[in-house]
Amino acid sequence: MVSNDVRISVRGVPSPKGLSLIPAAGPGSASVSYRLDRQFREFKAAISLNDNVPKCPTPLVFSVILDGRVQWQSRPVKSQDDTQE
Repeated sequence: MVSNDVRISVRGVPSPKGLSLIPAAGPGSASVSYRLDRQFREFKAAISLNDNVPKCPTPLVFSVILDGRVQWQSRPVKSQDDTQE
């Protein structure tokens, strides 16, 4: 795990349980996986760009995949103004 010790915040609001992903340079993706073993009835997620990230020239799309199926996909995200839940 790599940590640059940058705190996650969106529009000045800290996100102490936030998760930051940095994709490789060029076209590609970044991902994280959790093995939940059906222990939970609900999964909540919110997406945005961290305050220390400038406006993104290429829109990003986030997906939540549960049990191999896309359950939710964001609209294109280019800035903190595009935060979605």
